[in-house]
Amino acid sequence: MRLLADRVRRVWALVLRGRPLLIHELDWPQRADDIRRAARSHPDLVLVEHVLVAGSIDLVRSVLPGVPIVLSEHDVDLHRTGSPLPGWSSRLSAPLARLDRRAWLRHERRAVRSADVAFVPTAADRDALLGLAPDASVQVVPFGVGVSGCAPSADRDPATLLYIGAFDHVPNVDAATRLAQRVFPRVRAAIPDARLLIVGRDPGMQVAHLAGSGVTVTGEVASVTDALCSSTLFVAPISRGAGTRVKILEALAHGIPVVTTTTGAAGTGAVPGRDLLVVDEADMAAEVIDLLRDPERAASLGASGRQLATDAAADGTRTSVLRSAIASALAPRPARTDGAPKARSAGERP
Repeated sequence: MRLLADRVRRVWALVLRGRPLLIHELDWPQRADDIRRAARSHPDLVLVEHVLVAGSIDLVRSVLPGVPIVLSEHDVDLHRTGSPLPGWSSRLSAPLARLDRRAWLRHERRAVRSADVAFVPTAADRDALLGLAPDASVQVVPFGVGVSGCAPSADRDPATLLYIGAFDHVPNVDAATRLAQRVFPRVRAAIPDARLLIVGRDPGMQVAHLAGSGVTVTGEVASVTDALCSSTLFVAPISRGAGTRVKILEALAHGIPVVTTTTGAAGTGAVPGRDLLVVDEADMAAEVIDLLRDPERAASLGASGRQLATDAAADGTRTSVLRSAIASALAPRPARTDGAPKARSAGERP
């Protein structure tokens, strides 16, 4: 009880100072030394990978004046993904969550304005960030994945469902829990040999406790390729989050038939009914059962999804967009209104 009280006091102190909880928890003590050490290589551009570490932008500017900074922002609505204190009672967590979301919005607004340009995976993400910071520079750079040489669906396990995610991310915990507790029991009632495989790092107690009754939680694995190539269906009842779910792109690229929600399919470019199935959670079990009983339909769905990924990788569009976005970030630009130095041209040393 004393430990809980100490935790509550620490959390309140952070939130009342306006610092988002995730930012505090993911900070690392040697951050400044790491950045100064990296600066010795005289980079032409600095990529800040995720808004969670965007607090480093000011330090980067101080040690690399004039070097353009790109913020890769692929969790635009992270502050809406759930309570920052999972497992706490709503009486304790609700007021903290409200304050934490306000702190997060301030942090995200400052982060996107501090960078010379922000890269986001979808137009919806761009619009969301511009709504938050209208004077920011935001460019859409879609995600891409490599295409695998998995065996055709006919050679996959007969009835193994798969979900992959990093479970330090609340939307993945939510999706895995929905799948294991709401969808899978209905599937197993109709197909007793069905199995569910939940793969990914940091499962925590909530996800680990989903194991049993046909459900296996592996934790982190060296490679997800084996699971993607051997499982029957990739099932993702995703209800939260923004951007593009790379896990869905990877599943499509590995030729595993995908059943997901509208949120899960967003930003993938997949055509529902042809490249993957998009259903509400209430109808997901029935669709999964139908696919498990119709291997030809499942194989067709997997082949179409893989073709989508193959075509996207071959046409070079994503690479071209990324090159153009980086060139734009490197181009000279007027001084920022927030006082940040203008970006320098490529090859110019500070």
